[in-house]
Amino acid sequence: MERPSKYDIIMKAINTICKILPSYGQISSIYVKTGEFVTGYNIALNFNGNTISSVVKGEERRSKYTVTSSSITVLALYLSSVLTGAVELKDTLTIKPNRGIHLPFEVRLCDTPATTQSAITVTIPD
Repeated sequence: MERPSKYDIIMKAINTICKILPSYGQISSIYVKTGEFVTGYNIALNFNGNTISSVVKGEERRSKYTVTSSSITVLALYLSSVLTGAVELKDTLTIKPNRGIHLPFEVRLCDTPATTQSAITVTIPD
Protein backbone atom coordinates (compact mmCIF):
# COMPACT_ATOMS: atom_id res chain seq x y z
CA MET A 1 0.00 0.00 0.00
CA GLU A 2 1.33 3.44 -0.95
CA ARG A 3 1.84 5.95 1.84
CA PRO A 4 -0.05 9.24 1.43
CA SER A 5 1.99 12.33 0.63
CA LYS A 6 2.08 15.39 2.90
CA TYR A 7 -0.16 17.14 0.39
CA ASP A 8 -2.73 14.30 0.59
CA ILE A 9 -2.73 14.44 4.39
CA ILE A 10 -3.14 18.24 4.47
CA MET A 11 -5.91 18.21 1.85
CA LYS A 12 -7.76 15.45 3.71
CA ALA A 13 -7.57 17.48 6.92
CA ILE A 14 -8.76 20.67 5.20
CA ASN A 15 -11.67 18.93 3.49
CA THR A 16 -12.90 17.13 6.62
CA ILE A 17 -12.80 20.07 9.05
CA CYS A 18 -16.26 21.59 9.36
CA LYS A 19 -15.77 25.31 9.04
CA ILE A 20 -17.62 28.54 8.47
CA LEU A 21 -15.82 30.62 5.86
CA PRO A 22 -16.24 34.15 4.55
CA SER A 23 -18.04 34.09 1.20
CA TYR A 24 -16.04 34.79 -1.93
CA GLY A 25 -14.97 38.44 -1.96
CA GLN A 26 -15.76 38.98 1.75
CA ILE A 27 -12.81 40.42 3.66
CA SER A 28 -12.28 39.54 7.31
CA SER A 29 -12.40 43.12 8.55
CA ILE A 30 -15.13 45.69 8.98
CA TYR A 31 -13.84 49.08 7.82
CA VAL A 32 -15.77 52.27 8.57
CA LYS A 33 -14.41 55.64 7.48
CA THR A 34 -14.23 58.46 10.02
CA GLY A 35 -17.22 60.79 9.78
CA GLU A 36 -19.24 58.19 7.87
CA PHE A 37 -22.78 57.41 9.03
CA VAL A 38 -22.59 54.05 10.80
CA THR A 39 -25.04 51.40 9.63
CA GLY A 40 -25.24 47.67 10.25
CA TYR A 41 -22.53 45.66 8.50
CA ASN A 42 -23.37 42.44 6.69
CA ILE A 43 -20.75 39.65 6.73
CA ALA A 44 -21.50 37.11 3.99
CA LEU A 45 -20.60 33.56 5.08
CA ASN A 46 -20.62 29.99 3.84
CA PHE A 47 -21.95 28.02 6.82
CA ASN A 48 -21.06 24.55 5.42
CA GLY A 49 -23.69 22.85 7.56
CA ASN A 50 -22.77 24.75 10.74
CA THR A 51 -24.77 27.13 12.88
CA ILE A 52 -23.58 30.14 14.87
CA SER A 53 -23.17 29.45 18.59
CA SER A 54 -22.15 33.01 19.46
CA VAL A 55 -20.29 36.14 18.48
CA VAL A 56 -17.85 37.23 21.17
CA LYS A 57 -15.29 39.90 22.00
CA GLY A 58 -12.61 38.06 23.96
CA GLU A 59 -14.80 35.89 26.20
CA GLU A 60 -17.60 38.46 26.41
CA ARG A 61 -20.68 37.38 24.45
CA ARG A 62 -22.09 39.97 22.03
CA SER A 63 -25.81 40.01 21.27
CA LYS A 64 -25.74 42.90 18.85
CA TYR A 65 -25.99 40.85 15.66
CA THR A 66 -28.56 38.99 13.59
CA VAL A 67 -28.06 35.75 11.66
CA THR A 68 -29.63 34.72 8.35
CA SER A 69 -29.08 31.56 6.30
CA SER A 70 -26.07 33.13 4.55
CA SER A 71 -24.74 35.96 6.71
CA ILE A 72 -24.36 37.75 10.01
CA THR A 73 -25.25 41.42 10.34
CA VAL A 74 -23.39 43.35 13.02
CA LEU A 75 -25.85 45.96 14.22
CA ALA A 76 -25.26 49.72 13.95
CA LEU A 77 -25.91 50.14 17.69
CA TYR A 78 -22.78 48.13 18.52
CA LEU A 79 -20.63 49.59 15.72
CA SER A 80 -21.43 53.20 16.61
CA SER A 81 -20.46 52.49 20.23
CA VAL A 82 -16.94 51.28 19.34
CA LEU A 83 -16.14 53.36 16.24
CA THR A 84 -15.14 56.56 18.03
CA GLY A 85 -11.87 58.38 18.63
CA ALA A 86 -8.59 57.69 16.85
CA VAL A 87 -8.18 55.84 13.55
CA GLU A 88 -7.16 52.31 14.57
CA LEU A 89 -8.27 48.76 15.30
CA LYS A 90 -11.29 49.16 17.58
CA ASP A 91 -12.38 45.62 18.31
CA THR A 92 -12.10 42.01 17.23
CA LEU A 93 -15.26 39.95 17.08
CA THR A 94 -15.00 36.18 16.93
CA ILE A 95 -17.71 34.16 15.24
CA LYS A 96 -17.99 30.82 17.06
CA PRO A 97 -19.74 28.03 15.15
CA ASN A 98 -21.32 24.96 16.72
CA ARG A 99 -18.26 22.99 15.49
CA GLY A 100 -15.03 23.74 13.67
CA ILE A 101 -12.71 26.71 13.88
CA HIS A 102 -13.53 30.20 15.15
CA LEU A 103 -13.55 33.08 12.65
CA PRO A 104 -12.21 36.47 13.81
CA PHE A 105 -13.36 39.77 12.26
CA GLU A 106 -11.58 43.05 13.00
CA VAL A 107 -13.56 46.27 13.43
CA ARG A 108 -11.46 49.20 12.20
CA LEU A 109 -11.98 52.93 12.05
CA CYS A 110 -10.11 54.26 9.01
CA ASP A 111 -9.53 57.45 7.05
CA THR A 112 -8.61 58.26 3.47
CA PRO A 113 -4.87 57.76 3.03
CA ALA A 114 -2.97 60.89 2.07
CA THR A 115 0.30 61.31 0.22
CA THR A 116 2.47 64.30 -0.60
CA GLN A 117 3.67 62.74 -3.84
CA SER A 118 1.87 63.28 -7.10
CA ALA A 119 3.30 60.13 -8.70
CA ILE A 120 5.00 56.93 -7.69
CA THR A 121 7.39 54.61 -9.50
CA VAL A 122 7.06 50.87 -9.23
CA THR A 123 10.09 48.78 -10.17
CA ILE A 124 9.62 45.11 -10.89
CA PRO A 125 12.83 43.07 -10.62
CA ASP A 126 13.82 40.87 -13.54
